Amino acid sequence: MIFGGEIESNCSGYQLIYTFDTQKLTWKPFTTNGIQPPRKESISPIINSFEKLFSFGGWMAPETGAAQAQYLYLDILDIIGLNWSNDSLLNAPTARGGYASILLPNDTILYLGGWSFGLTIELNASINDVVPEGRGHFTAVFGLNKDRLIIYGGECSVPSIHDAQPSLAVLNLSSKPFAWISQK
Repeated sequence: MIFGGEIESNCSGYQLIYTFDTQKLTWKPFTTNGIQPPRKESISPIINSFEKLFSFGGWMAPETGAAQAQYLYLDILDIIGLNWSNDSLLNAPTARGGYASILLPNDTILYLGGWSFGLTIELNASINDVVPEGRGHFTAVFGLNKDRLIIYGGECSVPSIHDAQPSLAVLNLSSKPFAWISQK
């Protein structure tokens, strides 16, 4: 399933969601009910075990004719019923795009990093008293036992755009609170 993303401004026939049949090797538009969210980019949607797609934040695509702006909503698509809804933003993080979202084994979604109004969001933890730089547009994957989250790459925007350091960081998900593990 493809959801959202940046497209060319002269692209016609834009569809918000497409599905890909891996057996027939064909694409087709995915039709839904309810109030469809606007086109967004720099999002990292997650599908949980209850077959719901969660999409938080992102950037409003400037190709829509609107000024580029961040989107502060949690859009939820029930994949079985094909219905869109919005959920509470009580205690929600700031609007952001370029973040990583990871579905933890307990069905909780961990949102990490990203960009907010041009500033990089800090990761708010330390590795031996050194805080990894906040970053956007990076990769985050589970370790083999799903007790660690490995992040790699990304960009930092303070004081100017540069590669985030360290480029590789590991978050221990079994510690409470989560803690960064030093990589030597």
